[in-house]
Amino acid sequence: MKEVRLEKWEYDWAAHVGVNRMLARIDSPNAKHYADESRRQIELLATIASACCEMAVAKCYNLYWSGHHWDARDHATHKHIADVGVATEVRRVRKAGSPFAVRPTEVRAQKRVVAAYAHEPDFRIVTVYGHIPAPLAWELSEPSDFDPEGTRYCPLSNLTSPDA
Repeated sequence: MKEVRLEKWEYDWAAHVGVNRMLARIDSPNAKHYADESRRQIELLATIASACCEMAVAKCYNLYWSGHHWDARDHATHKHIADVGVATEVRRVRKAGSPFAVRPTEVRAQKRVVAAYAHEPDFRIVTVYGHIPAPLAWELSEPSDFDPEGTRYCPLSNLTSPDA
């Protein structure tokens, strides 16, 4: 586990990306794993926190982060692009210490999953918990109650530390 503090310019770029991702999704339907409104955070906060996690993971692992965002209508064209680097998917944990989500698309693509927690209220400090190959994470996970075939939750204890 490693705590990453975003510099002002990093935080500015992550917030910019988060706002643009929110704007790109206006009037778009939610994926099945985001359908339950009671489990969702305000979109603006969620997109900024997620972008801060991606920036922090890139910084922690010394990987490229493009800060990509596109119109929702173009999602099918770009959905294969990793969150960070060429094969790293970042999973934001909303509550410190909670398990992280794993999905079949990451498993099929043989991606690495990194779990991170953006500290409230402004998300400028991010705890990067560690990484695991997506197929292994899937094996070690429990099916979710809302989407058992498409979302599983893996305990943070299965992660390899970013320092390792």
